Amino acid sequence: MDRTTQATNALVATSITLWGIATGLSYEVLLAGFAGGLVSLSFLPPMGIWRRIWTPVTATLTAGYTAPIAAHYLASMLSGIDMLASLVFSAFCLGLAAQFLIPIAIKRAQKKAETIGEPQP
Repeated sequence: MDRTTQATNALVATSITLWGIATGLSYEVLLAGFAGGLVSLSFLPPMGIWRRIWTPVTATLTAGYTAPIAAHYLASMLSGIDMLASLVFSAFCLGLAAQFLIPIAIKRAQKKAETIGEPQP
């Protein structure tokens, strides 16, 4: 790994940590979501530079806001699991799956909105 890549990775990790502190979100969760977003890039088709930037960003945001709910559910299902481990694991998985889950959620919301707008017989 060259020095530019190392410096970029360090800058991104520092930015995520500071942003997490500023917003009150756990930086461990944000970093795990970011890592999941980076892994998801290997499964996605080739894309432009802006999409490659926004993919980990949306994964980070998705993990930051939804991982606590998923971690609580996971901890209630598995007895004896550490809450922090559950939180980080959930954040990574949500960051990894964000690019697949977000379009599904949008389609479901649009379908639900269409059925609400239709007159009932």
